[in-house]
Amino acid sequence: MRFKLKMLAMAAMVFASSKLMAQDTYLQIGGGFALPTSSSAIGDFTTLGPDGSITSIEAVNNKLGGGIPITVRAGYMITPNVGADIGFNYLIGNKVSISELRAGNDILAVSGHTRQARINPAIVFSTGSDQILSAYSRLGLVLPVGGVTSLEYRVPASLSTSGNSVLEVEEVRGQFSVGFSGTLGAEYEVYDRLKLFGELEAIHLAVPRRVSETTTFRVGGQDGLDALPTYSRETNYVTELNSSSNNADFNPNVDQNRPMDELVTTTFFNSIGMNFGIRYRLF
Repeated sequence: MRFKLKMLAMAAMVFASSKLMAQDTYLQIGGGFALPTSSSAIGDFTTLGPDGSITSIEAVNNKLGGGIPITVRAGYMITPNVGADIGFNYLIGNKVSISELRAGNDILAVSGHTRQARINPAIVFSTGSDQILSAYSRLGLVLPVGGVTSLEYRVPASLSTSGNSVLEVEEVRGQFSVGFSGTLGAEYEVYDRLKLFGELEAIHLAVPRRVSETTTFRVGGQDGLDALPTYSRETNYVTELNSSSNNADFNPNVDQNRPMDELVTTTFFNSIGMNFGIRYRLF
């Protein structure tokens, strides 16, 4: 009899603890804005005088990390103070100026924007997720799993070697990279299971280039993409260039049917921003 009572008591404790632990599985949806914080130079603004000589050069800082992030997260609080979650984030990047060459009223301009999908697994620390008002922090990894950075080159006829205006769009894809995120936020329960949240989030993410491809090439308004060989349309980014590389600066016998080899460069998508949204407790 005592054995049965002990077994029943243990079963009740296991059931109660499982119910307790399952009471804070949540889904979180939000969005906001991100401001770029990278201090690395990505291009320059150059001005030419009437005689064609350079009169000024101004470095341009990288601003590709800014934009509108949209995030969906699913999480589980192991205790009211510690939990883990995973987020899917999609960044709609702002269009930013990268380089300009000014000659009188004519401007050769390079601009860019990014679209980037990220996975963000994280550890969550809370002052009490079971409270009506609580503060929390989140430390996590930023793993870009898809996306592209588009670069647009606009060359006026006066600055083009062909004497015609040129429009070129290049899509750059990066290598798999690992970044970091840190978040401070607060949440307030407005209804049973439903909370509103606001948070400050900082992201550090550096992505080396992997490949790029020209997707638009117009000369004087006419489509010239099909006339370009693979060498002029596609680029592979490598860590070293030598006499065996498919690069005309190092190898006079380049293969026009293969992508050009170029030295890899790294683009920073660092940012700091604010997110707002709702959190719904599922269990």
